[in-house]
Amino acid sequence: MVRSKLKAGYVLWFIWMLLCAIGTAYLLYLLYGRRDINGFNLTLLWCSVIFSLFLVIILSLKDFKYFVIDTDNRKARWYSILRPWGGTILFENYAGKIKPFLPASGEAFPTAYLLNPDMETSFKISGRFYKNYIEMYQAIGIREVKLFDISLGQYVRLWFTGKLKIKVRQY
Repeated sequence: MVRSKLKAGYVLWFIWMLLCAIGTAYLLYLLYGRRDINGFNLTLLWCSVIFSLFLVIILSLKDFKYFVIDTDNRKARWYSILRPWGGTILFENYAGKIKPFLPASGEAFPTAYLLNPDMETSFKISGRFYKNYIEMYQAIGIREVKLFDISLGQYVRLWFTGKLKIKVRQY
């Protein structure tokens, strides 16, 4: 059994982003009280704050999951804030895994995608959040697909949506 271990740096980063968003909202509230800006500008500022807060919370939390990988039964159980009852992954339902490096905040972090039998990415495990990512990756009992073709456009699509059909190179 392998359990995911959260990086402390991610927790601090997330708290910092929330505090920044709350601070910006408070400053906008103070500006609104002083009537220094007109209604149209205030609406644009509020929309940008709400959109930024949405991006920070939703886009970060959608990738964060707590994992319990059962190597004996070839399955994993995961829980998320957005899906608190979790889900189960049966490794025999997947044809492979890939590990592209996705850039974020000036650094690249490893990310694992599980591939369904049609070679489409269908599940993501982000290395940004876990101290024991390598241990988790090795515990997934699926073959790694190392030779695959991906263009820049597909790379960006994979980065933002997490869904892509992988073309495996045959040698």
